[in-house]
Amino acid sequence: MGFSELEMSEMDPGKRGKRLWVATTEGKLTRLPAKPQPVERLSVRIEVEPFTANGAHVYVVASIYSDRPHELELAVHHHDNSAPIEELTVTATMGNFERLRHLWLKDRVVDSRELYAGYTDDGFVDKENYRRDEMLMYGDGDALVLATTNEDNPSGVKVTERPSWTYRSINLTQYWRVPARHIQPDLRVKVNGRRVYWASKVTIPGGLSFENFEVRQRYVPGQAFVFGLTPKHPWEFSPSIPRLATRPK
Repeated sequence: MGFSELEMSEMDPGKRGKRLWVATTEGKLTRLPAKPQPVERLSVRIEVEPFTANGAHVYVVASIYSDRPHELELAVHHHDNSAPIEELTVTATMGNFERLRHLWLKDRVVDSRELYAGYTDDGFVDKENYRRDEMLMYGDGDALVLATTNEDNPSGVKVTERPSWTYRSINLTQYWRVPARHIQPDLRVKVNGRRVYWASKVTIPGGLSFENFEVRQRYVPGQAFVFGLTPKHPWEFSPSIPRLATRPK
């Protein structure tokens, strides 16, 4: 597996991270027929520097819809000269910034502090994946998984040893939604956690939290993954979530 932010760049010698750039000077604005009024979609094609180690050459089309302003749709593709691709994963990083500790599945909430209990090292820690049948179902069969902080006021915690990690926004729910038509049989949720902030020895206040938050599945050209960032609570998404009476601490 190649990681775009960790592999060395050939376009920027001596620097880590594959270069990404917008393929055109302007995005493409499309009006889609819908009721009661048309929906506008703004799409931008993002090219990715080829992966040297495994030969992958890919690009992503990022789209925002006027009726879903809290979501970013990421459709993944490959160029003709790319090596065969088994999975093409887009991931949400920086979960440690808001200190995400709750992963919301179909019938339970996974707490990072319990999941990684006893971990004392300074690297990334991960365990099992969560299968499609453990994910929430949303709308017309979409698969959904959400992540939140356990804190009532995450911006009230000051990280004095590394001020850049101090969170300064409101409580936000992060989520991945996979449209029903793009779901593959091996769809799964993957998270990892950290005890200390990246590239430091600074302990994350309140305990281990999730850092990378993603969904993975067999690659099909053009498949889309939707990342959301919203002030809505998880129980506002699905009628099955209110069974978890309130946000656990």
